[in-house]
Formats: sequence, C-alpha cells, structure tokens
Amino acid sequence: MQMGIQGQAGTQFWDEKLQNELAEGRVSGTAFDSPFRSRNDSWRSLVLQSEREAAPEYGGNADYKDQLFLLQCAEQLPHKIPLYGTLVGLLNLEDEDFVRKVLENTHGNLQVALDNGNCNRIRILIRFLTALMCSKVLQPSALVVLFETLLSSAATTVDEDKGNPSWQACADFYITCILSCLPWGGAELAEQNPEEMDRVMMGIQAYMSIRRHVSDSGCSPFEYIDDKNQGDGGNDFLEDLWSRVQDLSNKGWKLDSVPRPHLSFEPQLVAGKSHDFGPLNCPELPDPPTSATGIAYGKQKHEAELKYPQRIRRLNIFPATKTEDLQPIDRFVVEEYLLDVLFFLNGCRKECASSMVGLPVPFRYEYLMAETIFSQILLLPQPPFKPIYYTLVIMDLCKALPGAFPAVVAGAVRSLFDKIADLDMECRTRLILWFSHHLSNFQFIWPWEEWAYVLDLPKWHHNECFVQEVLEREVRLSYWDKIKQSIESAPALEELLPPKGTANFTYSAEDGDQTERGLSTELNGMVKERVTSREIISWIEDQLLPAHGLDVTLRVVIQTLLNIGSKSFTHLITVLERYGKSLQGCARIRTASYADSEVSSFWKNNAQMTAIAIDRMMGYRLISNVAIVRWVFSSSNVNQFHVSDRLWEV
Repeated sequence: MQMGIQGQAGTQFWDEKLQNELAEGRVSGTAFDSPFRSRNDSWRSLVLQSEREAAPEYGGNADYKDQLFLLQCAEQLPHKIPLYGTLVGLLNLEDEDFVRKVLENTHGNLQVALDNGNCNRIRILIRFLTALMCSKVLQPSALVVLFETLLSSAATTVDEDKGNPSWQACADFYITCILSCLPWGGAELAEQNPEEMDRVMMGIQAYMSIRRHVSDSGCSPFEYIDDKNQGDGGNDFLEDLWSRVQDLSNKGWKLDSVPRPHLSFEPQLVAGKSHDFGPLNCPELPDPPTSATGIAYGKQKHEAELKYPQRIRRLNIFPATKTEDLQPIDRFVVEEYLLDVLFFLNGCRKECASSMVGLPVPFRYEYLMAETIFSQILLLPQPPFKPIYYTLVIMDLCKALPGAFPAVVAGAVRSLFDKIADLDMECRTRLILWFSHHLSNFQFIWPWEEWAYVLDLPKWHHNECFVQEVLEREVRLSYWDKIKQSIESAPALEELLPPKGTANFTYSAEDGDQTERGLSTELNGMVKERVTSREIISWIEDQLLPAHGLDVTLRVVIQTLLNIGSKSFTHLITVLERYGKSLQGCARIRTASYADSEVSSFWKNNAQMTAIAIDRMMGYRLISNVAIVRWVFSSSNVNQFHVSDRLWEV
C-alpha cells in the first residue's frame, strides 16, 4: 500500500508513540502485568487514532477491512517490524477478532503479492508473520507450512524434469525470503519447534545442492572479480546468505542487530491465543522453452531476473577491519534495514536519512551504510531509483552525522578512485556525476592536492580522465572561475579544466574566408529581419547551393544558425524550430556526419552544448541517428574515446 505524505507522517507519528509506550511498559515492569488495564486507554487510543486517520475526513477510507493502519505501518516501516509484532501480540490479549482480521488481511495481501511477483511486499509480509510468531500471535507450525510451501515451489522450479530451471531467479528469491526471516525468528522456531526447524534447514540444504551457481560477473561494477574484491569467497548472493545463516544457527541464533521487544512481555504474551494461517499458493511459472537452444533458455532466464531481481551487489570498499567486530549475519541485517528504508521512504528524503541514522542496532554502521548506498548507485544494469535520490540522501546523512559520515564518504571516494581502472564504464560515469553534484552542495571543497599526481600520468589514464571529467561537470554546475578557485591547493590541475565555454564561430575571425563570411552575414541579416523559413530555403536552393556546393552550404547555414542560438538554450530551440527546415534539404542529401562535425567544431569549448545541440537537431529531424553514430565512431574521433566523456555523452 503506497501512502501519501499525510499517511507517511501519520505512520511515523504513531511509530514514535508506540516506541514510547513499549519503553515505558518495559521500564516499569508493572504496566502490562494485567494487560490493557492500567494502560488500557493508551493502547486503545493508539488504535483509535489509526482509525481516525483512516477516516474519509482525514483523506482515508472508512472501510475497516481495507484500512488496518497497523498493517500499513508494518509494511511502510519494516525496520520497526519487531515493535509492531509485539503490539499485535498485546492487542491479541484483549481483542482476538481485531488480530484475526490483521492476519486475514496479511494473508490476502501476501497471496496477491505472490501472484503479482511483488518482491518487496512478499519479503516484508513474511518477516511480519515471523514477528507475529515471536509474539505468540501466529502458530509456529503455520509459519513452517509457509516456508515449506516456498521450499516446495523452489525445488520444483529448478528440477530439470518437472520444473523450469530458467526461472531459478524466482526459486532463489523464495529461499532468500525464508533465510532473511530467520534472524528475526530463528531462535523462537528452534526453541518451540526444533524438529520442524531442522526440517526447514534440511530442505534449504537440499535446494542449495541442486540449484545452479549464479555468476553475475556481467553485472559486477568491477571488471576483474577476485576473492579479495568480492569478499565472499566466490559465492553468489544466496550461497553467501546461506553460509551466514548457518553461522548464526551454530551460534544459537544469537545476534545483536535484531531487537526483541516481545521478550519483555513474554509472560503476558503466552496467555494470548495463537492463530492459524491459511494455505498459500505460489503462482505457476511459464512452461519450459520448447526450443532447446540457449537463446530460448536465456530469454526466459532474463525475464525471470527482471521480475525477481537481486537487491544488492555488495561493494567491499573499506578494509575488513572497519566491520570485523560484526557477525556475518549482522551485515546482511543492516543491509536489509538500509535497503528497506531507501525503498519505502523514497518520497521523504528527510525521513529517509533520519531513519537510516536511527536503525535499531547497538553498534556503529557508517561504513556499511556508505557501502550499501554506493552499491545502489553503481548497481547494474540500473539502480532502483534515479541517481539524484541517492545524492540527496548522502547529502542529508552528511548533515545528520557531521562528525562521522562526511569522512566515511570521502574514504569511499578515495577507495573507488584507487580502483577506477577496474570500474565498469557505466559505473564510472555515474560516480563522476554523483561526485561532482555532491561537491557542488558542499562549496566544491576537496583536497585536490591528493590527486595532483595524475598530471604525471598518460593522458588516457583512468585516474586523470576521472579528475578531468569531474572538473568539467563541476564547471557545468557552477562557472569556470569558481572551479578554478576551488583547486587553489593544486593549481597545476587548471590544465585539466575545460576551456571557457565560449562559442567557436568560424566567421568571427577577420582573416577567414571572406566569401563564406559574407554569405553568413547575409543569412544572419535575413534571420534578424524575420524573413520566412520558405524564403530562406529558396535562397539556399537557388543561390547558395548551386554556386558554392554542399560543404560550404552546410558550413554557412549550421555555423550561422548555431551562432544566432548560442546565447542560451531557449535561443537555440527557437532558431531550430523557426529555421530548422532550411537545414533539412541539405542535411538529408548526405548522411549528415558533416553536420555533426560542424556542431562539434562550433561548441568545441563546451561539451554540454555539443550534446544538447546534436540531441535537439536529431529531435527536429535535422540530423539522423545513424549519422550521429557514424560520426561518433569516425576515425577522427576514435582517439578521443579514452581521454574524454564528450563523445560518449553524445
């Protein structure tokens, strides 16, 4: 259920009240000795407030079944699920019908999510059910049945004879859902139903033995993957998670990163009725490809991976010493918290940052937070949200933790800069765009003297290109003199600054071709006099083209029109809309590669305007897309591929 700003605010408000109520009850030790008597009004007021906020006059829906606000809270703030599970357990002591409706709605929502392949909702609702099991609301056997349903579907999917192994991504997701719940409820399952818990673990082990190892090197941000960079011994994500859960099991399911508020109320919660949970059905998957070719298998495999994507590809940016005190499972749990907050609070950047710095863990996790966010920025083939979202979150985190997080971010940048040669080209571009934007919000302050050594490297070297592109993007976000001032600590880097973004008009020089200059002046006068586009086309076709040829015609028309539109983006659009038709007849005679060259020559001092002008001219059908590709890969441009992002941007 997606909630608006009002809904998010209400959820957050109720969440804070809930935490305070639980904290007070835990401290006193007497507030809940007789459930809902001494603090009856407080708990009732929380539930009644949720119903009022769901009422029509508050912009909600009066339908009781559709507005179980408590379930919305659990879904929208999943890092607080143990709190909400405890609350439902306490509500269960007085109003079993209300709790039964919570379970019915959870069941219905989970079945819909399974049918639709809504990965985030499936995962969160199963975690919520695990919390309800811990609070004695849900029978442990009912949760085991759900796990076994997912296990059975997963095992059938990867079976060569009965299933469709091309959809292993779906099967892996189901197993991930089970494993990701065990940090939240493995201890209770192992205590209350040890035999069933062992059966689940054996079922997972059996699945792991028949599934195929997943190699995602094609989606790795680094070109060369080794054990040191990957950090998990060469395991894929599910194999790594399975090893972490096994480690947790061997340690008696004890971990620090998952709060257990229900333990404070266990004497009261055991008096409540444990409810059953109806059966769920996993959706049927497509039939295996009828063709035995690898293409047919790969097509379905790709479809499955799009529907059930991997949430994270870890970036081990920092030395292991920064997180060595954590259990292996703690890293996974903190990543889950952070990814959930990023997903569910994506429309509220301030709340997102606030929740990220206030996770319910007793240890510091700034380094994990930075690695998780950068893993999303550099996620291939594309991040879940636009890069600007992560830029804003990092900015807010730097302001929320001014004594810690800015230094962590700076350390991440330095580490990635050292590995830039192995970083995928797409990821490198994203890093450049993020870093330049980030600096623009912090007065462009950076110790550039640390990177001054890049001037001693070859021009094509990755590190020098990175510094050059960052400075070029900064100029776009500010102005040339400001960026020059920002690198005063390393003045030699001025060599890498782009030229000042003035236009390079061919006919501005007095010693140029006077004939062409005169033709340009004549055309400029016609535009200033606002003659019609038809008259200019007639002048080109009747006088300019027959007398001077195609090359001169293209050069005169393109250079003159670009010069007229050089004052601003609006001027460019206006002149292309009004007089672009005069170019169409000329540009289509040839492949228009020459037109691209003229645009690049005119804006050789401004890479951004080069890209904008070519893009707009393609949009107005003045230059063909094929011609742009042909020009980019022309022999005269190939030598620029490794020293500038200019052509790749085009």
